[in-house]
Amino acid sequence: MISDLQEMIVTWTPRQAGYVETMSHQILLGLDFLHRSDIAHCDLQPGNMLVAVTDSINDTEAFLEPPQFSPVRWLEGVTKDGSAPEYLMPSQRRYNQLKEVQHFSLVVKIGDLGGAQFRTQCNERPVTPLSLRAPETINGSPWDWTIDIWALGCLIFEIATNEPLFPLCTFGIRREEVNKEHLELIEERLSDSTGQAGFAAYLAERLPDNFGAENVQHMAKFLLLMLRVNREERWCTKDLLQDAFAVNEH
Repeated sequence: MISDLQEMIVTWTPRQAGYVETMSHQILLGLDFLHRSDIAHCDLQPGNMLVAVTDSINDTEAFLEPPQFSPVRWLEGVTKDGSAPEYLMPSQRRYNQLKEVQHFSLVVKIGDLGGAQFRTQCNERPVTPLSLRAPETINGSPWDWTIDIWALGCLIFEIATNEPLFPLCTFGIRREEVNKEHLELIEERLSDSTGQAGFAAYLAERLPDNFGAENVQHMAKFLLLMLRVNREERWCTKDLLQDAFAVNEH
């Protein structure tokens, strides 16, 4: 895989509707496969969404820098042993390789199942990044596979806008205060008296002008199917794949 969504979010501008639909559809297909296989991913974040181009998957060397071997140096007074490798090697990935690629040529795959749990268990604390946590995990309540659905809604918002849906300041702040701020942001974003219209307006302010008013409305509705505070009301991947925004018609 050539890149990940974290790099693409950091270095690019907000996306066109076709791009967001393509990404959403492919991530949903992967998550649907995991959930049907009784697996909750628990760590859906931009850095774990790997991206390549359809016709380049078998030609990965063209997207790599030559390897650079950096010898490991031991600090003076430290006894050398077998705990460290002889060399370290920085990433060979060339950045911005996908910036000009058309969205219909992109291939997205879900990586890093190190924090995954079986859907029927979900008895360990999930490794979900702070800003992508569902309300039940913020509160320390019982949780299940639907935390993936919540995280997916946050992830797609970030793919489209290059902004986190719930930006949190965590440096030097106690976890209790972070949790309080997070829940307040959720209340502010999702409990607007204007409902979908208010959320759509907030979304539209962060999208390019040519995203299209109709596409903004469809996307707002699509995201709100996932971003439901009551986990039992969140749509499953099978139903989300039937939604107009995720059908990937562009």
